[in-house]
Amino acid sequence: MNYRNSIIKKLVLVAMFAGISAIGYCSDFRTIMSLTSGLWKFSPGDDMAWAQTNFNDNDWETIYAGKAWEEQGFVGYDGYAWYRKKVTFPEIDKSKTIIMRIENIDDCDEVYFNGSLIGKTGVMPGRYNSGYGWERYYIVPLKLINRFGENQIAVRVYDDGGEGGITGKRMSLIYDDNEQYLDVNLAGEWKFALNEYKNWKSPEYSDVQWHTLLVPMYWESQGYFNYDGYACYRKTFSVPAELLNQTLYLSLGKIDDCDKVYLNGEYIGELSKTKNKSEFARHNGEYYTERVYEIPNKLLKDGSNTICVKVYDNGQGGGIYQGPIGIMTQNNFKLYKAKILKSLEYEEYNVNDFIKDVFDEIFN
Repeated sequence: MNYRNSIIKKLVLVAMFAGISAIGYCSDFRTIMSLTSGLWKFSPGDDMAWAQTNFNDNDWETIYAGKAWEEQGFVGYDGYAWYRKKVTFPEIDKSKTIIMRIENIDDCDEVYFNGSLIGKTGVMPGRYNSGYGWERYYIVPLKLINRFGENQIAVRVYDDGGEGGITGKRMSLIYDDNEQYLDVNLAGEWKFALNEYKNWKSPEYSDVQWHTLLVPMYWESQGYFNYDGYACYRKTFSVPAELLNQTLYLSLGKIDDCDKVYLNGEYIGELSKTKNKSEFARHNGEYYTERVYEIPNKLLKDGSNTICVKVYDNGQGGGIYQGPIGIMTQNNFKLYKAKILKSLEYEEYNVNDFIKDVFDEIFN
């Protein structure tokens, strides 16, 4: 029995280690602060006034995030509940894209930062769809952050049964260290549509009727939960004049699953099951491969430029979900590429060695 349990544990470790390798991009995140240290204000029930910064929660209970509310005195409670916590930011670079990472919430959530909704996973009752098991990555827009005082985080949760609440052990505010390689950061608001409209790739096309989404961030976390299929992104931007005569690269981070990219109406690359025009080889499939496309000479203009990206998602999360997103000079691209290739070699070496050692021990 002990031998059998030992084998099972080792097989589980193999699966876990392979899974950790598959999401190895997490190693590029840098933590600003943990949100699981210290107590949160907590109340069962549901009132949208609880999202606001000026709501008085002094008489609320306190519990910990990262542990089901059933384990903290609310045994058997199913339904709505809210968490609230005030945080103060350390001094950070204003160019960074701040992300709230939440390992898991049981079942659905809406997260508010200083009163504004920044992300949601699952669908609340009415059209209920559980978001249990999804790791959340919500961009915190810079315009919402009070850098010189307190900030209010409020989390609305719905639990359909069993354990409930913020159950993932890891919950923190982070940023992507790879943004250091960007000369023009294009993270933030992009236009988004589920239809491929006529002339949508043209810089002259008007996208004012399109929805606005944050990039990089799953579209599931922005109102399109469990949507699979095609979607289109557009972003209009300008480039400093001193960069226009250099060799430049467009980084679109990681996309779930396939993409086709146009700049100022011209096709510049794609990554799909049949084509790979990115500067990187596939790593664990299209989903995990960094998209970087060399920009043809003189395609960028002094003034307004437009990126158009058609995305196809085959299942689970979808969209442009991880950065860095922006323009790189050739020198910065070389530095970024060297870092990525080194990390891929490290992951492949460690996973293969680990799996070989475990299976040798089990079967020899």
